[in-house]
Amino acid sequence: EVDREENAISLPIDAVIGLVDRYIFKAKNGMALLSPVQVGFTNGDNLVIREGVSAGDTVIIVGQNIVKDSAKIDIKEIR
Repeated sequence: EVDREENAISLPIDAVIGLVDRYIFKAKNGMALLSPVQVGFTNGDNLVIREGVSAGDTVIIVGQNIVKDSAKIDIKEIR
């Protein structure tokens, strides 16, 4: 074990956009909102998000590369 972070929020690595400045899209009130995040370590498939996401936020993980900030969206849950 190299590192451990208690109560961490992690997202699929593909949900995070950008290489230097990192962003995600949150879904709120039927809109996509571009939000900056600070990332921590990765396990290959997921990134730890240190700042910019809270428990209960809805994060767009499919289609985030084609949506635009403040665009109207219709959320479909992935099961």
